Amino acid sequence: MRLGHRERALHRILGRIGDLRDANRREAYQQLRRLAGLRYMGELVEEEGKPMFVLEDYLEHDTFGPVLARNLEHERNEGKREGALQLVQRGLAKRFGEVPDSLLQQLSGLTITELEEVNFRVCTANKPEDLLN
Repeated sequence: MRLGHRERALHRILGRIGDLRDANRREAYQQLRRLAGLRYMGELVEEEGKPMFVLEDYLEHDTFGPVLARNLEHERNEGKREGALQLVQRGLAKRFGEVPDSLLQQLSGLTITELEEVNFRVCTANKPEDLLN
């Protein structure tokens, strides 16, 4: 951190740390704090780095934690379901060409497990309508 603009350099480093996965982020942040202490920048790192862990602090909260964790899990599952739906739609389009809107609407109401089963049936179905039977 011999750079002329310590704050700017710190923001760049914190930005890179923020892009890491949870476990790696904590470890990298702890290493930065140790190094910053040697450079008399410990307070600055504490001040600038605190917002990075606000969500994690809330997840550990007795009241908010379980609610936030459920919401995060729901969002993850919804993202997985959307991905599975897109995979099925792409497979259908590649195999059968134009897919009827009514079938797409039916598919959008299926669970992840049901969409995975439909995805396997795409390979053996004779027509798009056979997928849901």
